[in-house]
Amino acid sequence: MKAASLRSLLDEQADPARARAVARYLKLNTREVLGVPVPAVHKTAVEFVRACGLPEDLDRLDRWFAGSFEEALCAVFFMGAQPAYTPRQWSVIERWCAAPDTWALADPISVILLAGFRGEGVIDDDLLRAWIATEEPFWFRRIALVATTAINHGGPGGPTKAQLRRLGRVPAFGEPAPELTLELLERSIPDKRHFIRLAIGWALRVLVEIEPVGVARFVQAHRPRLTRAMLNKAHLDDDGRRKP
Repeated sequence: MKAASLRSLLDEQADPARARAVARYLKLNTREVLGVPVPAVHKTAVEFVRACGLPEDLDRLDRWFAGSFEEALCAVFFMGAQPAYTPRQWSVIERWCAAPDTWALADPISVILLAGFRGEGVIDDDLLRAWIATEEPFWFRRIALVATTAINHGGPGGPTKAQLRRLGRVPAFGEPAPELTLELLERSIPDKRHFIRLAIGWALRVLVEIEPVGVARFVQAHRPRLTRAMLNKAHLDDDGRRKP
């Protein structure tokens, strides 16, 4: 199997009609979309690794991330499954974080790469604090908030962990960080942008499982700024308690 055949494997499953619909849904105007369903993208990534080994060349991973949506998603998973994490890898990932083009790439970056590189000590909490204070590109704030869901949950959801395991390994995600999460939420609450508000709700939904008292106090203190959509995303009532 040749190095360039990841694209060939994806092209075999391309669906132009689906690609147009996905591009509209993800609001992707410049990044190419092939129309391959995400589960099929994951299966293709595993097939590629079994045939060729896990790609470790950073230039190659960077080219894939700059390509189609599906190639970029593979690049994120390949990077997350690396046998060891390094500052040089992080320098590439940091560029990805500035312009993922869609939440559907930003969120895997958050829960796999940002949370994983933090858990293994390549980056620290000051980076998350710096990104929360960054207005533009807004992706930094979104990614930092969503990363807390993996930090406080012990990693991303089960299917994502299983995918990383099939590709190579699952990184260490460290201990939950409720105080850090509340700090990041406090500094993000004035932001009225839709995807930041949804990230706040998601972060609260995970945090309340380990820090119910702190979440209740946060919601009560900021209730006028919390929209119904944010509370619904968090599965919380007006007093910051989990809905049954």
